[in-house]
Amino acid sequence: MMRLRYNELYTSLSGINFILILLLKMDNTLNLRHLQGQDQFLLLSDPGPIHYFMMFLVWLIAANIGLWSQAFKQYKWTAYIHYFCMSIVTIITWMSGFLALLAYGVNAQIGSFHVGLGIAIMVIVVLQSLAGALCAILQKSSNIRPDIVHKINVIHRVSGFILLLLVMIQILVATISDEK
Repeated sequence: MMRLRYNELYTSLSGINFILILLLKMDNTLNLRHLQGQDQFLLLSDPGPIHYFMMFLVWLIAANIGLWSQAFKQYKWTAYIHYFCMSIVTIITWMSGFLALLAYGVNAQIGSFHVGLGIAIMVIVVLQSLAGALCAILQKSSNIRPDIVHKINVIHRVSGFILLLLVMIQILVATISDEK
């Protein structure tokens, strides 16, 4: 019964992602328009669109592939897809987050909410990765009681969905701020 609810929740989140992809106007953010009087592309001179593009791709594509793979837990190889995709998500989130922090600082024009939530997401994604690694290690250990492993798995799953929702809010905030 719990498995059915988990799949229903994931399906509804995938639907939200599909709607988000349709609503986001990436052409406004990633448009390679020329700067006035210069022969440079905006994307090369301003790291904001690079940050947006990296975060958009990694969270709305790689993270969903990683989550989707868990719907097929009966196959051992799906765990490796999950590990790989979520490792990429963690690495790109940190790279892109540091790029934005180095370029704009904590008082960025996009707003303190976006910056604060971004820093929180960077911290939570590392904690989530560590919890996932702990889950994988504990599942292979025979010395740990199964109920403890189950509780840690539930915490990892729920916190992962909360993290995904925070990221969706963050992408919407970035999109709305970009259109102003």
